[in-house]
Amino acid sequence: MRFVDFLNSKQGLRAARNHCFELNGVVLGHFTALFLHDNQIIFYQRW
Repeated sequence: MRFVDFLNSKQGLRAARNHCFELNGVVLGHFTALFLHDNQIIFYQRW
């Protein structure tokens, strides 16, 4: 089975979608942590 055929199949689409969600979750998690960390520093410097 070729990779393109796998992606075109429903199973392949589901796997790719799940993988994208996991990737997005990791990126969002890191971004949120960095964002909150920066805001805490700004918040502490303000007081």
